[in-house]
Amino acid sequence: MRRTVAVVLAAAMFAEAAGVAWLNWFLAMVVEGQRMSLAGLDPDMVARSSRIGAVLFALFFVACGAVVLVSAIRGRALGRLGTGLLVTVAVVHGVLGAAAFALVGVTAFAVLAAVLALILLFLSSP
Repeated sequence: MRRTVAVVLAAAMFAEAAGVAWLNWFLAMVVEGQRMSLAGLDPDMVARSSRIGAVLFALFFVACGAVVLVSAIRGRALGRLGTGLLVTVAVVHGVLGAAAFALVGVTAFAVLAAVLALILLFLSSP
């Protein structure tokens, strides 16, 4: 069961990496197209920061997915670094889930809660 959960979790992490990267890149294009400013900030800087955030978040989720996939292939438990990485991504999902529930709605919250449940199931399974 642990390998199945790991493969599903890795696929969810890779899909989430693509989704987060696309969303941040799209937001950067909107800021550039509208020439919007946040409290006097330079719109080009806001767009550039959004693109940098897109790349960093995507790399973070891809790294988490890769760690889980390697663990599934090898059939061994995670080390300290892998466990710390997954605990960090679990906390990120909890915070994003709360923000998604407040800002987007129940559907986005349910998706993030399902991925969080997969992370916790993977971490707690023997």
